[in-house]
Amino acid sequence: GIYVQGEYRLSDALTLSAGLRYDEISYDVDDRFLTNGDDSGVLDFDQISPSIGVNYRLNEGVLFASYSNSFETPTTTELANPDASGGFNTALEPQLADNFEIGFKNSVGNLYYEIALFTIDLEDELIPFELAAFPGRNFFSNAGSSTRDGIETALSWAHESGFSVDASFTWSDFEFDSFIDDNGNDFGGNKLPGLPEQFGYLGFTYAAGSGFSATFETIYAGDLYANNANSVEVSGYTVANLRLNHEFESGQWLIRPYIGINNLFDEDYNNNIRINAFGARYFEPAPPLNFYAGVVINFQESR
Repeated sequence: GIYVQGEYRLSDALTLSAGLRYDEISYDVDDRFLTNGDDSGVLDFDQISPSIGVNYRLNEGVLFASYSNSFETPTTTELANPDASGGFNTALEPQLADNFEIGFKNSVGNLYYEIALFTIDLEDELIPFELAAFPGRNFFSNAGSSTRDGIETALSWAHESGFSVDASFTWSDFEFDSFIDDNGNDFGGNKLPGLPEQFGYLGFTYAAGSGFSATFETIYAGDLYANNANSVEVSGYTVANLRLNHEFESGQWLIRPYIGINNLFDEDYNNNIRINAFGARYFEPAPPLNFYAGVVINFQESR
């Protein structure tokens, strides 16, 4: 890959930036397991990706907007051939994206906040599916096109006492614009599977001058669909976690024991969904309330 990027300051408040990148990716697999070399193959991808952005400073805040183009190639695992003939799935293409974003971020005293609106137009999106002949193994195909619109917000506040709050919330509207699969099923207008419409985080941290710190966090994920047809809906969940640690020095040693509790209120939920799984095997339940503990020890050289 090679890229060039630059920045031009029009004034103390206004800055323009731009970039251009060229990538060339080659997969070359030499199969030495099968004597006929059925899984050997060579596959090449290349792409030019431009970007442009603008920042405008308003007192302590910054208004920003950007456009970028990107591409994502399939991995070697994703390139597995679903027809069992071996070699690469040469019909699989990289997914291409046009990304647009506009937002504002600002700091007021101990408070920082940010809000951004985004839209992403994707072509040939990589979508996983399973086959009856290979249950539990993901293969991939390209969706025709999809659109991802959303709003991202973030807020941080810290007090001199050592208490701080971090929060974020994302609302998303992700759907297929056009997608007809190999079986002729038309999923145009459906929601993208595996992605919740709403996602939120709220964390409270206390860090004492003595080296003790504690963090309590809650994570919210909204409802989502498990398949392209949107016929299987997965319920959202809220889960809480707690972490405690204490850092102290002993001679030249820095010691930090820690303990944590995940799923503090023993919520029943799925922490992974197998998208488009064969035989309706979509759900991978999360562990119930569980604990972990450990210690980090660092040696500090004297100066």
